[in-house]
This record gives sequence, structure tokens and C-alpha cells, in this order.
Amino acid sequence: LPIVRPFIYQAISDNPADLQKCARIFSGRLFANRGQSVFEVRSHKRIRLGYVSGEFKEHATADLMAGLYECHDRDKFEVIAIDNTGPHVSPMRGRLEAAFDKMLDISQLDDEASSQLIRSQEINILIDLNGYFGAPRTALFAQRSAPIQVNYLGFPGTLGAAFMDYIIADRIVIPERDKPFYDEKVVWLPHSYQANDGRRAVSALTPTRADAGLPEGAFIFCSFNQSYKLTPDTFASWMRILKATPG
Repeated sequence: LPIVRPFIYQAISDNPADLQKCARIFSGRLFANRGQSVFEVRSHKRIRLGYVSGEFKEHATADLMAGLYECHDRDKFEVIAIDNTGPHVSPMRGRLEAAFDKMLDISQLDDEASSQLIRSQEINILIDLNGYFGAPRTALFAQRSAPIQVNYLGFPGTLGAAFMDYIIADRIVIPERDKPFYDEKVVWLPHSYQANDGRRAVSALTPTRADAGLPEGAFIFCSFNQSYKLTPDTFASWMRILKATPG
């Protein structure tokens, strides 16, 4: 039944088969009747990568990915942003604009026009950084806007859809035993799937425990997750850990 969105269900269920069913229900209801485009695959001097995101701005996705865009070998790859962010001015935005060969603004375009724009660029590999998270444009992938389509980073679960070819992961995010529950082909990176920006500034200020209102002699557990992830099972685990941990 169409009861819960896949992104929220990731926090509720630890059963990969159920997570796949949820994604398939969601995808099937929203995108089953989208006509997939047929187009000629053309080769270019450089492979054209298109990154689709609604978070090309001051955001966690940009904090992780900014350095990756900059590190692509420009002799081999042309790197294009498919930008669903909308107007935004910030130092991170300026850095991202400089990191791409070009940015295509689709924030005010409908799905059909956006897909036509992407196809006009003859992009070889289209990478979805949202999946079912944030400001997604899943319909662009349902319409097959590029010959190879990849699910990466924003939603490390299956999209439950035949139109996504690959998901990039590691063997912690997707263990070998869970591979059958992904509609995408799993591509494992050798260590961690998650990029991180080596240029991100670290604060020069280190607060003391007293500054944070914390006791000096205790071991501090903390969680910075959103409240919807704090399920009864999770809370019960925390209580068991606290009870079993002196100080």
C-alpha cells in the first residue's frame, strides 16, 4: 500500500526486502507511465558527466561533493551541473559554479523541457544526487535522459526502478547479502562510497566542556540526527548503552 515515502521508511525498517518493496510501490505509482526516450548515443572527445541536484548551495551534499567535482580529470571528462536549486548566493555557490564546465538551470523548467535540455547536451552518464531525498527530479531519469543513469549519495537505497542502471556504494552501505534487494546494479567503491571535501574549513575555536554545559568527567554520547529517526527501537538501544556504560 502507498503509505510511506521511501526516504522516511529508511529510518523505520531494517529489512532490505521491505525497503525495496516500498521503493517499487512509490516508483510504480509516480513514474510507471513515463515514456522513455530513444536517442542516438554519440561519442565525444571527453566523457560527459551530468550531476543532477537540488542542493548546489550551502548544504550537506555540497559540503561532501565540492572537492569531487573539482578533482575530475578534465582531459577525460566534461562535468556539467543540472541545477534544480533555484536562486542562491553564497561562497559555496560561487565555488560550485567555478567547479563545473557549465551549469544548466532547470529549476523553472518542467520535466519534459528539462529532459530535452539534458538530451541536447548529449550527456553520457547522468548522476542523480537526490534519489528520493531533498528536491528530487526523478522524472528526468524515468524519461531516460541519458544512456547511463546512476543513483549516488543522497539516497543510498534502491529507487525500485528499472530506469536507474547503477548505484554507487561500499560494502558497509550495501553488504553483499543485500545486493538482491537493489534494482540497480551495485558498484562498490573500494573503501567508502562517501566523498568528503578536503578543503572544508575547520573552526579554530574548540569549546570547552564547560562552554557546552557538559560535565568534565563523563563520557558524552551524542546524536545530531533529525527527530524522525529516533524510533522506539533506537531509543531503547541508547538506554541500554547508557545503562551499561559507567560514567
